[in-house]
Amino acid sequence: PGADRGCDDREDGLEEIMKPGSSGGRPRDAAIDTALIDAATQLISEKGFGAVTVDEVARRAGTTKPAFYRRFSQVADMVPGIIQRRHGDVPPIDSGSLEGDLLAFQRFQADIFNDVFVRHSMAGWLSHLATRPEQARGFVEGFLGNRLVLLQGMLDRSRDRGESLGTVPAAQVMDILVGPLLMRSLMPDLGAADEQVQRDTVHTALCVLGVRTPASD
Repeated sequence: PGADRGCDDREDGLEEIMKPGSSGGRPRDAAIDTALIDAATQLISEKGFGAVTVDEVARRAGTTKPAFYRRFSQVADMVPGIIQRRHGDVPPIDSGSLEGDLLAFQRFQADIFNDVFVRHSMAGWLSHLATRPEQARGFVEGFLGNRLVLLQGMLDRSRDRGESLGTVPAAQVMDILVGPLLMRSLMPDLGAADEQVQRDTVHTALCVLGVRTPASD
């Protein structure tokens, strides 16, 4: 599960996090790239997004602030790429039923929002994005956009199987599924998005789609 995911378990996907490389000068050391990303992941998981500084990230990585700034503009810019690095890959989902597909999808979503890194970074990062809509747009169109395409595929397959769905757009179904999980990542006292939460949110989505009624088991 996401909450148990290690801080340095992925070596790929660094291009999603790094500044574009310059055309001249000394090539960047890939080991420093990884060390900085792992250091930021560890520190945010330990202390929370708002308490982490560039100086701390550089020290934990065993490098310097100039080395950091050659790769990143600020700690906040690392967050979406780290999330992508830890949770970007979702395998194909096709259980043969819409309910099964949505439950599998929601387990992957819960892994994200139960991840200690996400829980310790989300509130501060969203506050950072409040005045930077272009950065928020990139994350929505990339990371979240890929999941929306996956969800749309589930709804299309359900219709192809002859299931009668309403005209609710996939984006609204996504809101129903993700909203409660996001709320739990922002308000830790509510607890993790456990299996019951996952089932309840899927049930709500199925009701909105017209597949279930609120009284259904």
